[in-house]
Amino acid sequence: IGQGAFFIAQTFIVYKGGLDLVGQLGIGLGFLSLAQWLSDCGGVFLIPSKLGDSEQYRKLQSFFIARFLVVCLLCFVFFTSGLTNLLKDIAKDIFSWFVAVSLISAFNITGYLDYTKNTKITGPTSGLCWLLPSLSIFFYQQLGDNLGIVVGSLYTTGLLLSIIIQYNQSEIFKKFTSLHI
Repeated sequence: IGQGAFFIAQTFIVYKGGLDLVGQLGIGLGFLSLAQWLSDCGGVFLIPSKLGDSEQYRKLQSFFIARFLVVCLLCFVFFTSGLTNLLKDIAKDIFSWFVAVSLISAFNITGYLDYTKNTKITGPTSGLCWLLPSLSIFFYQQLGDNLGIVVGSLYTTGLLLSIIIQYNQSEIFKKFTSLHI
């Protein structure tokens, strides 16, 4: 749903003669998508390997802590590297949400939900991070110079909503209540 909505939105902009704008949006959203992918730290594949024995929730908790620390390091490296200075205009405004997307993505539990076969709601809602900014793109003329900030914030909001839905669906926090680091 989400990337399909982006395809429709970008086709609309191309039709209106905004090919350069589509490029800027694609670069910015591509970096946010990269942040999401990097911040998962392979969790989609690694989390299921931690499950299936009596220590599964302790292993899972350790993975989440390690992943969060790696994400903090990644955010530090990306911003001290000066990568943001290579981007311009809308792409730079969208990229300004990189840290927020990275930190939120560190809490992704898709691998856990896949393992427990509990993706009835979370599968379809995982596209919210693409759907919400795609809807705003139709109003690019009204948003003017604020388009990049709006697109980045809506991507981040969609991601946050999908992560909240994941946790509500899984009730994983109940499993961690008796564990100690």
